[in-house]
Amino acid sequence: MNIQRPPRENLWLVALVSLVSIAVLIDTRTLSPARYDPLGAAGVPVGIAAGLLALCALMLVRDLLVPATARAANGDYRRRHGLALAVMLETVAYVAVLDLALLGFLEATMAFLIVAIVTMAGYDRRTLVGAVALSVTLSMSVTWLFTRVLFIDLP
Repeated sequence: MNIQRPPRENLWLVALVSLVSIAVLIDTRTLSPARYDPLGAAGVPVGIAAGLLALCALMLVRDLLVPATARAANGDYRRRHGLALAVMLETVAYVAVLDLALLGFLEATMAFLIVAIVTMAGYDRRTLVGAVALSVTLSMSVTWLFTRVLFIDLP
């Protein structure tokens, strides 16, 4: 039986993201509590760091326990540098639209999600309908969360 090791890139990524997350967790202990913020000043950074650590643990368990041959049999994996570049440029455009206040947060987020989903999943009618439904739901939910629960003013 030939047991293949997980890709080195995955292990390096897990190590790097884990180190940064641990540094954030350590650094947020020194933040003073906020008077009017229900989560406190460290609530969001701690939540994000904890979520990243959980994802790193899942990735590590997957890579160490699931044989590489089983992972390869489950799908057609290939590196798609053009797709990564396209999504990165779309993200830069999204941030620029928000920064220049060309659109509001809700509209810009809806448009960005639709374009990103169609870019990654391919363009057909079914994908477009799903992308529109998902982007409207996510954009409205995030807008509601930021404005009504976290009391953050959005552009």
